[in-house]
Parts: sequence; structure tokens; C-alpha cells
Amino acid sequence: MTDGGTGLRDRLPPLRHRHLLLAALAVLVAVRLFSLPAVVHPDGVALLSNDPYFYRTLVDRTVAGPFALPARARVGEPLFVATLAAATVLVGSSGVALAVYPLVATVVSGVLVYATAARITDDFRVGLASVLWLATMPVHAWRTSLGGGDHHAFDYLWVALTLYCLVALLGEAERNRRRAALGLGVAVGAQVLAWEGGPLLVLPAALGVGAVPLVRGPTAETAHRLRPVVGGFVLASVVAVGVHALLGWQSWPVVAVPVLCAVGGAGAVGLTRVAARTARPRAAYAVGGLVGLGVVASLWFGASAFRAEATAGAAFLARPGTWEMAGLFEDFGPVLGPVILLGYAPFVALAALPSVGRRIRAGDAGWLFVLTYALVFGALAVSHRRFAGEFAAPLAILAGMGLVVLLWSLGVCRSVLAAGRPDGEERVSLPGRRRTLLLAGVSVGAYAPGTHFTRLVVEESVVDPRLYRAARWIERYARRPGLDYPENYVLSEEGRNRMFNYFVNGRGLSTPLAAETYVPLLTTERLSSWYGRLADRVGFLVVRTVPAYESAGESLVAGPPANYRQLHHHLGSAADGLDGVAHYRAVYASPDGFVSVFELVPGATITGRDRPEDRVVVETTVSLPHGSLDFRRRTEAAADGTFTVTVPHPGQYTVGERTVRVTERAVRAGATVSVE
Repeated sequence: MTDGGTGLRDRLPPLRHRHLLLAALAVLVAVRLFSLPAVVHPDGVALLSNDPYFYRTLVDRTVAGPFALPARARVGEPLFVATLAAATVLVGSSGVALAVYPLVATVVSGVLVYATAARITDDFRVGLASVLWLATMPVHAWRTSLGGGDHHAFDYLWVALTLYCLVALLGEAERNRRRAALGLGVAVGAQVLAWEGGPLLVLPAALGVGAVPLVRGPTAETAHRLRPVVGGFVLASVVAVGVHALLGWQSWPVVAVPVLCAVGGAGAVGLTRVAARTARPRAAYAVGGLVGLGVVASLWFGASAFRAEATAGAAFLARPGTWEMAGLFEDFGPVLGPVILLGYAPFVALAALPSVGRRIRAGDAGWLFVLTYALVFGALAVSHRRFAGEFAAPLAILAGMGLVVLLWSLGVCRSVLAAGRPDGEERVSLPGRRRTLLLAGVSVGAYAPGTHFTRLVVEESVVDPRLYRAARWIERYARRPGLDYPENYVLSEEGRNRMFNYFVNGRGLSTPLAAETYVPLLTTERLSSWYGRLADRVGFLVVRTVPAYESAGESLVAGPPANYRQLHHHLGSAADGLDGVAHYRAVYASPDGFVSVFELVPGATITGRDRPEDRVVVETTVSLPHGSLDFRRRTEAAADGTFTVTVPHPGQYTVGERTVRVTERAVRAGATVSVE
């Protein structure tokens, strides 16, 4: 890493090779467009998965009011929601803003990853390779794909900017260090304002600053180099605490983290100066650092608010049951697990470690920060997949270095990166066919698996277009006069519940009811019992094809769960020994039968007389948007010949040779209709 650069602009490749960076960024965007067919629809935008509708709801409420954040946003992701609300005002649609912003964020992140890699290696090819690794890491591409309107892409941007500024501050020319310190202050301040878990993403920066004197040696020069870093933390403290005081964003333990970083950084600078005057400066610095950690630990036990915040964060990370809270190796093992989420990057990065280790031992603080970020986020990703996206930026830089080292070892290029020195501006030499084929083969072998797994991972997270069309149909159906929340609440699988309720009733914030009741409703007790429990809380029920239930039907005599079979296979009509449903009115079914929608209604009760203890069948034909349903219910007459049966559909019912008309009003009022 050299000291002669003049900033980010000078980290770009030579002009004659700049089109290569544009091509790499184009790949970065292209890989994130696998979701395009499932996101863009003629009547709107379908965001990926479920959580983005939580933020879309908050953004809509922010824009609809006097541009003040809702209470839930002020202590969760205030900067993210405010930024997307401002983007919504500009583009006129919260759906478009949340769908497109990940592409913008990832392009900026890609430029920062390129600049960081190029700065610490003086080799623009390492920067290009790093961008391509970032482009093809499945977990990063999934979180930053078109339609991925969650807060993750926003967090990745600040992680990349923080890492770049730290690397620049330790290797930048004196005249440019103020700009890097300014960037660091903005990045760290924004990180803690963007997400309540932001302090965890700042941790590697604090650890790296504390380790710099051990790598470069506790000297006056090291202390001088660290002073602008401390200045950046001070600026971050002013930004975070000031915004908290003015707007009430985040809790004060969260916004106090940059203050702690500034205090710790100042302590590291002071300790470096003191240790430099001792006979064994590194040992003195290490001992002083341990004492400082002891003081911090003792203060920790006296700060109940910090402990409460940390305890809540630990409890959040310890929550079982969700995919992203599982470990990196869970489900697929220690080899296939990383490959599916990170491609071959972790394995190629191993080739860079010997060279990186030599550079760090030689005092290269830039590589120290990259390695610190990789180790911290890598450890977090091993236990929680959700942090694999933060791991992607430093891992891409290490893998970029590793790939160029491998190409050098194969004789494809003239790099002497393994020795740690640049070899001039004209770096790529492909005079022969053999080298060209080797370069193409290694590149395809390195990047293609990540691209393949990206497509598979993204396909798992997109909202099936049939579900999206069902949600928009319910939205139109529920507009009839007098229907208000919770009469238009949609009960669906938890993983799509926010999407349905966002479109139908504008309430996409909460999913506990779906989490607690949806699966039990389909698999336990009688549907009539569930209606009694949910009638005043639910307006619509969505059932889709569940492959696990369908495959179970092939091997079990009982087949899929009775409630699921009654609703999804037969749309509530009597069949397969089931007598039909009383309160679940089928109003929509997709042409292929993948998704069906039911409205919960009191139902009209048909009464009459028949032969004692005989089976009575009532039936009618119901029109649906994509066809018709022959609906029937079965019951048994009592010993005196009387029978009662409740039906959810209006229409002309046939009861043996008799008929009876059931009106819409009777169905919604729970009225009784007699058969003459």
C-alpha cells in the first residue's frame, strides 16, 4: 500500500482499462436481475420475500404524513426508512424505490470494494476480480437483487465505505486524510442510524484500530496515522448523537457506540505514545490494552442500559427457527454450505492468506483491517447466516487477491503479488492461446458456481406471481363499502403474510397471528372450531399448494391434512368423506389450482325435513374468477327427520328434488332459510 494516492479517483484503473471496471459492474447488476420476471408486473411491483413489505408500510406512512417517521421506524431503521421515503417522493412509488435501491447500493459498494482492493495491492486486476467475486456471491446477490427492499443492502454500503475509509486513512497522503476521516465519520454515524444492530457492524473497525499499533509498532508515526481515525469516530459521534437529540432516532445506547469508539481510539493513540517510550513498546502496548479492556469491562457492569441493549441483541440472535438465524454450515454441511451461499470465494481466498500474512507482519494496516472485517463477519456468519452478506465485502477482496495469485502461479499473468510488490501499470499479458484458455477456464470455474447458486437462492425468495395476482385480486374484492380492518385481514403462510396484508389493508408490519394460527388451522381440529376463534380477527384465508403435504399424500393412507385437503383440493365442497365447510367461502382460485382464497362468513343455515337419519345433500354452482365450482354440503337428518346445514355461498340450492334460494344478505347475516 502506498502513500501517494490522491483519493478514490486514483484507485480507478488506467483509462485504457476503465471499461473493464464498467463491465465488472455490469455483471454485478446483471446477476441481480434474475428476479426481474417475478418483481415487475403490469399492475405494480412485487418485492422479494416478506420483510420488505414491512419497510414499504413504514415508508408509505412516512410519505403520507408530515414526513415524520413512525415510532417503529425511529428505533429500528430510521435512516433507511427516511432515505427510502425521500426516494419515494422523487420517483413517486414506494414499490419502485424499494425495488431499485438495492441495485444502486450494490453498484456503489462494488466501486468501494474495487477501490479498497486496488489501494492495498496497487493492482487494478485484484480490484476487478474482487468486484466479480462480490457479483457472484449468492448471499450478497440475493440480498441486493432487484426487489430486495430490505435494509441489508443499505447496511452493506456503509460497511464497504467504512472499510475503504479505514484503509485509506492508514495509507493516504496527508492532504487527503481529512476527506477519508470525513467519510469515516459519515459511514460509522450512518451505520448506527441505519439499523439498531449497526453497533455490531462497527465492531471490526474498533478492533482493527486497537490492533494497528501491534502491527505497525507503537511509534509516534503510528499515533500520528491514527489521529484522523479518531477524528472520524468523533465526527460519527456528533452525527449519531446529534440526530438522536434532534429527531429521537435510535436508543441512546446505540448512538453512544461511536462515542465509545472515539474514546477507545483516543486511548489507543495515547497508549501508543506512552508505549513508544518503553524498552519493549509492543509488549507495553499489549499490557496497557488489556488493562483498558478490564476498565471497560468493569464499567460495563455499572451501565444497565448498555447491558439491557446487549442482552436484547443477544436474545434476538439466539432466536431459533428462522432460516437466516441458522449457521452457515447448517443443512448443507461445512463444504457445500459455504459454496451455496458464498460460491468458491472462501476457498480461493485461502490462496491469498500467505501473502496477506507477510504484508501484515510487514506493517500493512490496510490488510489488517480487511482481515479483521473478514474474521469478525466470518465468525458471525458461521453462527448466523444473516451476516454472510456483511462477510461478502472483505471476503471478495481476499478472494480477488487469491485469484490473481493463482493465475500468477499458473503463469497466466506476470503479477508478483505473492512477493508483495507491484510490477507496473501494464499488468495483463495474454500473448498466447494457452494463457487465454487458462484465464477463461479459471474464471468460469471460479465464478460460474456462484452465479448458478445465486439463481437458485433468488428463485426461493421471489414471490410467486400467482400469489401476487391473488393478493391484487383480494385487494380489489375487499374494496366494497363497509369493509374495514380487521374484516379485510388476510391470514396466510407467515412467509408471505406481510405481502398480502400490505396490498389488501395497508398493514404489513406484523405477522404473529399468521405465525401462531396458520399451520395449526390447516393441520389440526375442525375448521368450524377455527372459525369461532378467528371470525372477529380474520377476513380472508389464503391456501396454496404445499409440496410437503402433497408428497405425504403419496405415502400415507390418510393423505394430506384433512383441513388442507378440504379447502385446497375441494375448495370447501364435500368430497373424499368430508362433509364440506360452513364458513369458508371460496372466492378465488388460480387457473392451475396453485392458490385459493376464502372469505370467512357467518354462513346461512338451511333447515328442513327429510327421511329420519338419512343423508341430506345440498348443492349449488358457484361462479369464480377463473371458472365455476360445484359446491355441496352433506349432513344427516335427525331421528325426527329435521336437518340443518350451514352454507357459505349464496345461490339457488338443490335439496333432493326441492330448491331453496340463499341470498348474499342471509350468508353475511348468519340467517336461517327453510326448505319448503
